[in-house]
Amino acid sequence: MPVYNAGRYVADALDSVLSQQVDRMEIVVSDDCSTDSTAEILRDYERRYPTLLRVFRQSSNLGVTRNCNFLLKQCRGELIAFFAGDDLMYPNKLRRQLALHRAQPDCVFSYHDVVVFDDRTGDTIYHSNSGLLGYSPVVGSTWRMAQAFTLFGPIALGQSIMARRVAIPRAGYDERIPHASDWLFWIDFLAQAQGTVGFIPQALSAYRKHREGLTSGRGSMLADRLTTLGIIESRYPALRRQVREHRATIELQLALARRNLLQPIAVARALPAALTSGLTWREAYGLICRSVHRLARRKDDPGNPCASAVPKHLR
Repeated sequence: MPVYNAGRYVADALDSVLSQQVDRMEIVVSDDCSTDSTAEILRDYERRYPTLLRVFRQSSNLGVTRNCNFLLKQCRGELIAFFAGDDLMYPNKLRRQLALHRAQPDCVFSYHDVVVFDDRTGDTIYHSNSGLLGYSPVVGSTWRMAQAFTLFGPIALGQSIMARRVAIPRAGYDERIPHASDWLFWIDFLAQAQGTVGFIPQALSAYRKHREGLTSGRGSMLADRLTTLGIIESRYPALRRQVREHRATIELQLALARRNLLQPIAVARALPAALTSGLTWREAYGLICRSVHRLARRKDDPGNPCASAVPKHLR
């Protein structure tokens, strides 16, 4: 659990983990030199749960990518459940995923549906892998999941993932990507691992959308996405088609946002960006649908410059 200035949320996050009824669990936390009440709260939990919590305090701010790499080196269990200091686990999350991995020894990566909610109102915005705005779940081979991750982005939210430690890439998170390094990390994992992916259709955790979260910084996130695509294209030639389509999706989203509408004429003008990337008409049509889908998912995000481009029937 990487944390930084999570004083408003970290107690709830820890309580949700501590409520899990599993044996032989350890909670590994790294405080990235927080300046709020986070350190004090963590000290209190350490005193109360000395056999369950291992808390590390950084003397200087590492940034989220380096802090996550530090944490990976501290994990000792066979399976790692990835979680952040502002997330919430629902009862039996860990037990359900552990049961899946035990029943399927070749499963190296499991995930589940997640409720994404607005921290200000408590209202559900969407579900990560169900409903109109969720990604369709992908199971089967890790390579199939790597293709889906490259094409669509992280279709499994990080807090839903449980992974076998032996399959974790030795290089860890790529420190050239300062903020959203988890996308490339999971593509590396899935492209290199030998095994299968499992999915649990129930929502077993909640993801909090708030202004302090990483996903609120759209400019830095876009830069990280483009850097990631370049690395994937160079590192995995077999994923170049998915990279090309994802990059064209970004260009189309920006074109639609600049026009501030999603009318046929805007789509027609943006379509050449997709076709010149080497896509077929069928692929370009799917690209447009996914672009509209992405814009609709972000309509409630106050930092989303594309929100006003979403037509009312998609809001």
